[in-house]
Amino acid sequence: MGASDGAVLAFRTLQDNGPRQLRYNIAIVSDGYTAAEMPLFRSHCKSFLRTLFWTAPFSGLRCTFNVFALEVASTQSGIDDPLMCGDGTTGTGAMPRTYFDSTMCGGGAVRRVISLDSGAVRNRVAGFLPEVHSILVLVNSSLHGGVQGDVAVFTAEPGWEDTALHEFAHVLGLADEYACYVCDGTDSGRRYDSFLSFFQYGPLDEPNVTDQTALSRIPWGASILPTTTVPTPPGTVPLGTVGLFAGAKYYATGLFRSEESCKMQSTGMPFCGVCRTSITSALASWTPSTVCVTPTVIAPTMSLSAFPTRKVMITPGRGGYMVPLTASTAGLPGTPVWSSRVDTGSWMPMPANRTAIVPVNQQAWTHAYDHTVGVLAEVTVADLDFWVPGTAAFTTAAADVPIALPRPAPAGNVVVSDYADSGNVEGSNGSSSINIGGVKAGNGWVSIGTRRYYTRLAVKVQLDAGHFGPDDDPAWSLQSITWTPAPTQRVGAHAYYDITFDAAGMCWLNSSPATVVDPNVGFAISASGRDAIGQPFTASGRLVPTNVDYRQSISTIQVPRIPKWEWPMRLEILNAGLEVQVDGTPVVLEGDILRIGDVEIPVERAGG
Repeated sequence: MGASDGAVLAFRTLQDNGPRQLRYNIAIVSDGYTAAEMPLFRSHCKSFLRTLFWTAPFSGLRCTFNVFALEVASTQSGIDDPLMCGDGTTGTGAMPRTYFDSTMCGGGAVRRVISLDSGAVRNRVAGFLPEVHSILVLVNSSLHGGVQGDVAVFTAEPGWEDTALHEFAHVLGLADEYACYVCDGTDSGRRYDSFLSFFQYGPLDEPNVTDQTALSRIPWGASILPTTTVPTPPGTVPLGTVGLFAGAKYYATGLFRSEESCKMQSTGMPFCGVCRTSITSALASWTPSTVCVTPTVIAPTMSLSAFPTRKVMITPGRGGYMVPLTASTAGLPGTPVWSSRVDTGSWMPMPANRTAIVPVNQQAWTHAYDHTVGVLAEVTVADLDFWVPGTAAFTTAAADVPIALPRPAPAGNVVVSDYADSGNVEGSNGSSSINIGGVKAGNGWVSIGTRRYYTRLAVKVQLDAGHFGPDDDPAWSLQSITWTPAPTQRVGAHAYYDITFDAAGMCWLNSSPATVVDPNVGFAISASGRDAIGQPFTASGRLVPTNVDYRQSISTIQVPRIPKWEWPMRLEILNAGLEVQVDGTPVVLEGDILRIGDVEIPVERAGG
């Protein structure tokens, strides 16, 4: 296992801030990634750069670095994981064929320590980047492990980017600040002994740990406030306070660190002030005196338009409008995840049709027509370029716009005679009738009508478009309705009235002669109640017992609407003959006879 188990594929520039001899050059090298997994390695590199440049003090030192990636493919994925380790842990026994032969339990003592062919790593990097300062090897494994040094190694476990910064800080001269080394309980509680520690861990020359307790001899003593107790008991001062806290460089007592929490003690935490100052100082000779040009970071924006369209039912008694949401963003990288909301409600996943349902009523009998609709677009950190901070100001774009739902217009509600209703009953005096008039030799028209007289007739409520009613959807019904006068029968939005005709052709309603009217004028009818979602309504109109159906065709004669009992009638004939077809029925005028199909009607000439 080694260099014969793979190949060097490419050397890429990830960040170029100036001449290599004037900048701090970092090379990120892959191990345990197959050729097919190189896109994964590239995404890991980008993730590392985001973590590096979003973390203080590196966020203020962007122009200090040139960053490169050496893509080295291995024959197989992963890392060697010996079955047994000196710290008593057991592994899987996996032995994948990798280019640099990365191995857990490096040296056989502690499983989290990784060893590899560091000489091969240096040689491969030097062939492309002789000016390299730090080499970070990323191993394609989710196991927990890493090691410091001029060749720092770490696995791609969750949170590995933060571990990589911790290891990189070692390269820049910082010590670990945790109080054990193996940290399995066997080496906890140890007290620092300068003589023994020198031979085990080297001299105590890192700027972030000390064995001194006199304020004048503490390296960061000038930053400790007079009110801060020295040594500083944990939990007695706010986080970020500089003091003298026991526990550092693998010893629980006898060595001290400057703050209670720091990335050198626990990944996931920021670097403490002493470490930030030390890192900045270590990189000073590569940091340009003038700020290099960096991309301008602009907070993303969103434009949103929304207009209500058709009405929908939400639940029985509740309804609203469909509101298509048209949104676009500027300055938001990657592929955002879209959400929407109504008013100040919770953000919910955007429907596939990008349409919100805006309710007219959130609860029964309470109706609101003025609302807002909002759209939110978010990108994950993985979608961001490493220049863009991973904060809400740069990862989200949102907009809320006011929207006014159509309100019902009571003047638009009407009651109409529903001649098409199957419950209507035609009276015995309902029959065909024809009138002739307005003959205009060659450019007039013929109208043949069937006049019906109903002894039971339906009326229905037609609501303004702002209401939810039976005209929106046949499946919806009004919640309540009251008719005036009371009908003989009612079904949903329909009412049925009985009508009686007298010999003179007049009629009355519900057997009450007091209501007598001309059947062509009809009876005043009104309705009131609540619609399908509880909105109150009133409507009025007329029940008209007579109705004429017309069929027309081109001719030279007009057949007007004249009731049967008005025969005989006076006609003005300007030509002597007529012969046409009306819907397949022959209409012929010969002398004093008008034939409509098989019906003959005598026509008498008037004097004068």
